[in-house]
Amino acid sequence: MAIPATLIHEVRTTGNDANGGGFDPANANFATDGTVDTNTGNTASPVFSSASYNFVTGDIGAWLFIKSGTNSIPGWYQIASVGSNKATLTATIGSAFEMVANLPYRANTAAGIATVGTPTGLTWGIDYSQQASAQIAYTDMVIGSAGAGQMTFTSAGNPVGKNIIGNVLNVTGGTGFTVQRVVVSSTSGTTATVVATGSNTLGTAASTGGTANLGGAWLSLGAVGAFNLTGHAIAIKYNASAFSVTSSGTNSAGACYQTPASSAMTLFGYDTNRSITNTDANRPTFEASGISTFTLISTGTSSSSNRFYNLIADGNALSASKGFAFQSTGRNHAYNCKAIDCTTGFDSGAYLFHCYTDGCTTGFTSQKACFDCEAKGGTTGFNMEAGGAGINSCRASGCSGDGFSGGAFANFITACTAYGCGGDGFDLSGTVSVIASCVSYGNTGYGFRVDASAMLLSCYAGNNGSGNLTSTSCRQSPALVNLTADPFTNAASFDFSPNNTAGGGALLRAGGLPGVSPSGTSTGYRDAGMFQHQDAGGGSGGGPLIGGRLVQA
Repeated sequence: MAIPATLIHEVRTTGNDANGGGFDPANANFATDGTVDTNTGNTASPVFSSASYNFVTGDIGAWLFIKSGTNSIPGWYQIASVGSNKATLTATIGSAFEMVANLPYRANTAAGIATVGTPTGLTWGIDYSQQASAQIAYTDMVIGSAGAGQMTFTSAGNPVGKNIIGNVLNVTGGTGFTVQRVVVSSTSGTTATVVATGSNTLGTAASTGGTANLGGAWLSLGAVGAFNLTGHAIAIKYNASAFSVTSSGTNSAGACYQTPASSAMTLFGYDTNRSITNTDANRPTFEASGISTFTLISTGTSSSSNRFYNLIADGNALSASKGFAFQSTGRNHAYNCKAIDCTTGFDSGAYLFHCYTDGCTTGFTSQKACFDCEAKGGTTGFNMEAGGAGINSCRASGCSGDGFSGGAFANFITACTAYGCGGDGFDLSGTVSVIASCVSYGNTGYGFRVDASAMLLSCYAGNNGSGNLTSTSCRQSPALVNLTADPFTNAASFDFSPNNTAGGGALLRAGGLPGVSPSGTSTGYRDAGMFQHQDAGGGSGGGPLIGGRLVQA
């Protein structure tokens, strides 16, 4: 058997690359005898027990994992206390994390680990990866007999129990032992069976004195890259101190991270809500230090569907730096990620949602699609020179060059805003781009630098140093609207919602597409530009896909 594709790795600045670092929630051999004290299963403090394992004080702080069971709510629940061989869990609303498709998908929305008071027959394990230190440091492992026994071990100092199933074991030494990471697949009495990479075994049959660490988080994302395989997920916990990246190479301790070539990885940052849909205000940061010519997080040549959520890449203004780079042939996508002080913030082909750059020479370049993304400062906000792109509801502000720049390829740009750039707001000369519901204001160059082949639909411009439009022969429907006042509520504070000033934001309100539908049966009243105004009594609005939180400037 091979290392499972369903592992979830944990990375923390307080971790250690000698730890086990992961847990497999899809394991088929978890204990199935979980139950609770009468009528506590659907409360905020379930008292959990198992006939096959006695909980100990060392389990406090670890996370009980409920895989399945009638009336259960599968997910992770932290162990708050232990007494009389039982574990009292923290299961208040928002404190635990429900599982969907073998991933922590969202914080729990109901108290308890089940929908009934006294569930029985629960399938369970303990996830020891969500902590700084290893749970068990073995020093006396013994490998079983030849053949299948070489995938088993025992330990007199730390007898095997049901609690270790699903956890990753980092074998660090011992005569006859193979240094590697393995996953505890099952247990029988005091003997554990593991699965390893490829055809590996634990080592030479009957070897003794093996050393290994079970549980605890990784320290370095790059080190995880040297081990992880297709389908793995990586949870990365926020700390006020950034992860320091000190090597321009990839996939080693302290180095940059690159997904394996055949991967379909999920990487997500979190602070208090360990789920891929979290909206935590704090996100983990990877900061370059003393290096050049590097990409902090990339997919390399992987054409699989890799997913990146809630991560920050800080190039630290070092030369030839990229925050994120994605292979264009896959369905890679990123959500709520941020690049700071990089030569290029986001490079190559991916689907980007709710992402942000600050101080990057080029914020976004040649993406397949950008939605709800923002580029602040730097030289160029969005550069589509290398290929056509779909850009929707995006903003470029304060760039020393162009806000949006395109090459010889067709681009489709809708509901975007360029403000206060040192070049053109939109430079799409030489393209056959369609530009709809866009606003260009206060740029040093032209508002819209386009050729006759371009099409402008419901666009607005004003106070641009070289003029609002280079080619009046381009197709316009209706004609470009010239703004005579700043249209934004407070652009200096990055509030780009339209104000109600005559000649300014009042013209943007209900001035975007769609207007009347093609069938003539519906009428829309969308504002032009990236953001919409809020009428009195209106809601706070939603966000794209996950979370719905504005990216902070």
